[in-house]
Amino acid sequence: MLLRNFLLFDPVAEYDPDTGHWEIFSRKAEPGRLTEEFSGFYDYLNGELVLLYRKHGRLWLEVQGKRLPLDEHVVEVKKLKGVSRRFRVLSREGVVLAEFEYQLAQDAVESLKDPFPPFGITEEDVDFGAYLQELSHNRMRQEILLGLRPHD
Repeated sequence: MLLRNFLLFDPVAEYDPDTGHWEIFSRKAEPGRLTEEFSGFYDYLNGELVLLYRKHGRLWLEVQGKRLPLDEHVVEVKKLKGVSRRFRVLSREGVVLAEFEYQLAQDAVESLKDPFPPFGITEEDVDFGAYLQELSHNRMRQEILLGLRPHD
């Protein structure tokens, strides 16, 4: 499957969740490898690889070596001091399954400082953690990503 980088246009990841095969390539340098539609997103949050993808009619979140169905888990992102954030994945019962801290990218910080951001940019547009948090709480958006509901 192909995964888009959450923030950057060029890097694309080829990933096989069954074998663990992971390879990042440049869509500009190797456009011929874009042979299928994207199945999700990836990003590194302070070195922690975080994946979100569609497979077998579900959305899956992979973080810290765990593969978790998104509809059974909640992502929480807490703002700490400055640009620091605490990322946590919890079961619906409240058990913490993954946790780490990360910092927003400098470009993201600058775009959020703009009092009149282009196209109404919000934090979830530039912070993969914030995007995952909102998505984990919004069943309708999950259904749109799964193709079960039309996108307006």
